[in-house]
Amino acid sequence: MQEIKKRIKEHEGYKSQVYTDTLGNFTIGYGHLVRPGEPFVPGFDYPQEQLEYLFELDFKNAVKIADQVCEENVLTIPEQAYGVLIEMAFQLGNKIKKFKNMIQALKEQDFLEAANQMLQSAWRKQTPNRCEALAELMRDCQ
Repeated sequence: MQEIKKRIKEHEGYKSQVYTDTLGNFTIGYGHLVRPGEPFVPGFDYPQEQLEYLFELDFKNAVKIADQVCEENVLTIPEQAYGVLIEMAFQLGNKIKKFKNMIQALKEQDFLEAANQMLQSAWRKQTPNRCEALAELMRDCQ
């Protein structure tokens, strides 16, 4: 799990202040989406300890979502593919459940097709480098 956390942090980057992400959403720390009612305001530097704690909560939620995808679809996949699902869940949340063709390919243990489905998604347009890097990891599960 430490390797997955490290990779997520590298892909997300870190900012101690609220910023606007590529979709125009307020974000802070390691890609935490600021939700209504959360106490984060633009222009203020938040302590790294606070944002690390927030990352851990977000990571646990991503693991929970990846576990749901595996359980709901009866997936038995290699650790590396599972790590890709966790990172996708970290960035996309429950939207990864909409990757029906990728999930079907994972059911069939067709990691090349799963990677291809990742690359054919709208997600690739949002963060192409990350999508391509994770697709490569998925492809390597062969």
